[in-house]
Amino acid sequence: MSFVCLNHNHRKFLFRPDNKKIFSYDLLPYKRRIDRAEWPTPETFSKMKMEDYDDCHQPVEPYANGEWEKYKPFLEFAFGNDEKLIKRFTEYRKDFII
Repeated sequence: MSFVCLNHNHRKFLFRPDNKKIFSYDLLPYKRRIDRAEWPTPETFSKMKMEDYDDCHQPVEPYANGEWEKYKPFLEFAFGNDEKLIKRFTEYRKDFII
């Protein structure tokens, strides 16, 4: 078995805050995650580009009444080119949630 030994200087480099910024999304001009804590409005979704995002933390109960109205614009944003899939989500909600 072999392993790489990190010398003391390497650790210093990794733990300096200025050096971590090299690998951080903080330097990008936009966020990489759509977050349920700051869920976009329908108007905001319409202006967003899919390629600017890597991740999505969806609402906890997106199919629930009150949440669905906020969630459906995300489906159109993420799957806008697949009307059958959006219809399937909508029918699932009708059949099993409401």
